[in-house]
Amino acid sequence: MQILVTGASGQLGSTLKEISKYQNELDFIFKSSRELDITDPIAVENEFNSATYAYCINCAAFTNVDLAETEIDKARSVNIMGARNLALSCKAHNRY
Repeated sequence: MQILVTGASGQLGSTLKEISKYQNELDFIFKSSRELDITDPIAVENEFNSATYAYCINCAAFTNVDLAETEIDKARSVNIMGARNLALSCKAHNRY
């Protein structure tokens, strides 16, 4: 069973990646923002078309609160539109 994990280079994604090494039952596929730009709906859809993920865990987020006050569009793009793009692709592909 393949599980897509976005935000693999962030704090949460890195922690999940480390913990996943202690199990052999699930096949986690970790994608950093360089590997999968969740703000790009076409890139997200292409990713879902190229694999058979059973689940998607979104660890991607713009979490620098101070920087988010000045880079509002970037924060919204990742935290709102990125999550939306993943949710829509999950729904379209009957993934969770």
